[in-house]
Amino acid sequence: MFAITLKRNVLSENNDPSFQNMLRLVRSQIINLLSILIVVIMNVVEKRDFIHSHLHQDEEQVINEFYEILREKDLLKLKLESRALKSETDINSGHVFSRDDVEKRIGKINR
Repeated sequence: MFAITLKRNVLSENNDPSFQNMLRLVRSQIINLLSILIVVIMNVVEKRDFIHSHLHQDEEQVINEFYEILREKDLLKLKLESRALKSETDINSGHVFSRDDVEKRIGKINR
């Protein structure tokens, strides 16, 4: 804490106007970024609380829609993981194409 206070005092004691302007700008940017971060975090928390508090009130159709959206997201994640594992297996077993092979295949498709 002492080092931070000392450093702040040294920065504040620099009387160069351009340096002071830069320091004010940096401080305001830090404050802006922190306020944006707080808003983003609060929005997520508020949305979760809102959804949770209204789940018992909503119709089954709305709950089913939420379920489908989340299920599709999980299925997509599983598909991507499966493709990544297959690609890794192909690479390890030597089933790969050279750059020339890929360019030839692309050339045939574009004709």
